[in-house]
Amino acid sequence: MKPGVSDVVAATKKPIVVILSALILVGCGQESNKTQERMSEVERLYSEEYYFKPDGDIYLSVILKIQKDTNEVEGDARGIYRHLIYNDLTSTKHDVPYIYLNIYDENGHFLFQLSYDYRKGEFLKGQRPHY
Repeated sequence: MKPGVSDVVAATKKPIVVILSALILVGCGQESNKTQERMSEVERLYSEEYYFKPDGDIYLSVILKIQKDTNEVEGDARGIYRHLIYNDLTSTKHDVPYIYLNIYDENGHFLFQLSYDYRKGEFLKGQRPHY
């Protein structure tokens, strides 16, 4: 029995699906390496005063280890954001999945959420951890 057109089409789709799947996996692996590099840099700079914990796909929890002044915490949060997610001074978006920093005090109480509005060119301070 000769293979039909549908058999040939089905046979050619399988290698394409395998190749596309492999490319997606390789791309995801590289992105996570970039994220790990950025996180290592942020941890090197801020780990004496903060813990870092991913919270879902786009949120990063930043938890104080010691009590600090609110203005100082906000300044640190902007520094963390610039190193990890987006540098507003150079207009550079880093290749990481995070968009929001959720900031918590040393007792685990939510303080504020930090994000950046690219259109307005300013940091935004939210009052709840998830929207």
